[in-house]
Amino acid sequence: MKISKENALLDRLFDEAHFDLNPDQDSCPDCGDEGYVHDCIDGFCQDAEVGCEDCTRRCVECARFEQSIRRHVELDVLRFMSLPLAKEFLRRCNQWSNKITERALLANLHAGRVGRKEFSDQERADSACWVECLL
Repeated sequence: MKISKENALLDRLFDEAHFDLNPDQDSCPDCGDEGYVHDCIDGFCQDAEVGCEDCTRRCVECARFEQSIRRHVELDVLRFMSLPLAKEFLRRCNQWSNKITERALLANLHAGRVGRKEFSDQERADSACWVECLL
């Protein structure tokens, strides 16, 4: 199976974001990178050492870290202003729908740039020009 250039670029962007946000590659202090924590009480749960289904929950620190990575990559996607890359990003985040038109996607890319302080006034103006030219 051939990997598209957008998928390869997204893989690289996610890897870079992971490294930028955790350069020492430290494990999660709450769950040790398992992604789940167990709040079992000895004597009340079947196996408090391993954890039970009733007391298992998603690790909050891992969820925050994943959200930070997603925001980091989203910023890169906005910088590229590429429709195929934006589509792949939305697919990967389970937010893609075939009902989203290219026009709506382009407008959302521009709106994302306008709403982020990371972009200069010139970058915002450039994306507005780009959107007007393509619409």
